[in-house]
Amino acid sequence: MAYGPSGHAPPTGSRVEQSWLEDRFDLEEDLDLVAHHNAAAVVLNIIEGSTIPAKVLRMVPRTAPRTSVRWLSADEQAAWRSFITGTRRLMDRLDQDLKAQGLNHDDYGVLVALSETEGDRMRMAELADHSVESRSRLSHHIGRLEARGLVARETCPEDRRGSFAVLTSEGRATIEAVAPHHVEGVRHHFLDRLTPEELAVIGTAMARIDASLLPSGHGPGADPDLTEPASS
Repeated sequence: MAYGPSGHAPPTGSRVEQSWLEDRFDLEEDLDLVAHHNAAAVVLNIIEGSTIPAKVLRMVPRTAPRTSVRWLSADEQAAWRSFITGTRRLMDRLDQDLKAQGLNHDDYGVLVALSETEGDRMRMAELADHSVESRSRLSHHIGRLEARGLVARETCPEDRRGSFAVLTSEGRATIEAVAPHHVEGVRHHFLDRLTPEELAVIGTAMARIDASLLPSGHGPGADPDLTEPASS
């Protein structure tokens, strides 16, 4: 049965269209194929030259389905889950310890990064990469630290559109007071539970993963330096 010389479907939603659908192909069967992400089978089930109904077309995946999944082995899954739960608990505990000192882990990372640079300052774009924060998120973060008097913002002389985050004297005093407590937490909750060999493996593996996830052209973002801070 054809509708017009081109064989196109009648108007969507009409009774004629429903009859046309039933004559053309099994709608339920095709929807089932779509639900199983077999877009090719949907096309093959429609008579050549017909128009694909919109309700079916909207359900067809826009990308080719994956033909295979590399599922985790039992050992891989155990390692992955241990990594996820272990890092979450570790970072939560370290964050709790820092909050008792008036900071969180992100605050600490920003203050340490600034304290390690010449002039206690860093361009906002560079600091965002270093801190693994988006530029908009970092801008809000620096605003909160500014409100506490720990960081100031200064315009970049060479580029008026750019700006520096600058560690204040109060910010330096804060990081020097908090660092010993944080170092003790890192040692107690992390380092003391690893052998030197395990620590070396973790360091190498995570450095490789970090490097593989860096945006093109960006340098590695370093964790806060927990060696003894230099006196100002």
